[in-house]
Amino acid sequence: MRKNKVLQFLLLIVFLFLGITTATSQEKRTQIKVQGRAVHVDANPLLKAVISISDVKQYYSGQSDTAIISFEEVKQKYVKQLQSKGISWSMFSEKPYEFGYEVLKSGIDIEGRIYEFQTSSVEQMRLFLNIHTSGLNILKSVALIRLNEKEKFQLYKKALDAAEYKAKLIARAMGKTLDKVLEVSDNRLDVIPIENYIYYDRPIGEYIYNLEVIYSVQ
Repeated sequence: MRKNKVLQFLLLIVFLFLGITTATSQEKRTQIKVQGRAVHVDANPLLKAVISISDVKQYYSGQSDTAIISFEEVKQKYVKQLQSKGISWSMFSEKPYEFGYEVLKSGIDIEGRIYEFQTSSVEQMRLFLNIHTSGLNILKSVALIRLNEKEKFQLYKKALDAAEYKAKLIARAMGKTLDKVLEVSDNRLDVIPIENYIYYDRPIGEYIYNLEVIYSVQ
């Protein structure tokens, strides 16, 4: 008799476990995960570029010797090109980060420096990007986008509205009704300023914000 009661108790636990597992699986099967997108355009972003200047080794066909254009010669030539476009060398700062050109050398015996250029003028940045010379490399060109609390709120709101609209359409296609929000994940608006790379086919001050939302449906 006692054995039967123990067996019944164990069976009850098994049935309860299976019931919980089934309910959990059903809940997972009735979730919708979507991304919401919102766009912010900064009308006056600060523009920044990071460059490297180094000496240049020139190889001549049929000769084993190489000619070296020194770092100082390359730099002087570049400064003159900048001045011809109305850009002052005083707008550049050397070694803006903890490490400098030694990170780029990769074991090669070459002299170089890293500089940062900043401007609020789109036209000036365009002139800067059109200057080319041997020994010059543009490592990156970005727009620095700053958001205040109101602009952050608007981005959150627009992205959530977009996610909800998309989720409702999906739920309707499933023959179900959208229920509550289970989880929201964003892509960190706390890192300010936002460095946005300058692309040829996008507005300079454009920032695209995405967040992920999981809804339950019934």
